[in-house]
Amino acid sequence: MNPEKVNAQLPELSHEDYMKTSLAMLDMCEAIFMLPGWQESKGCAIEFEYAYEHGIHIFFAGGRNGEA
Repeated sequence: MNPEKVNAQLPELSHEDYMKTSLAMLDMCEAIFMLPGWQESKGCAIEFEYAYEHGIHIFFAGGRNGEA
């Protein structure tokens, strides 16, 4: 599930509403895959914290710091 692709099909949303839909989708997932550079994204940081707090498995491309 890619929240960016799903939310792109919706009318323009505030960042807060965008995150509500993204977190609702994350609730349906068993794991989240963090791409390199995720630390620079406010939304990705929110998704990471949400996944951590809700026991959702977290995987990182290139390791935790996004290193290859």
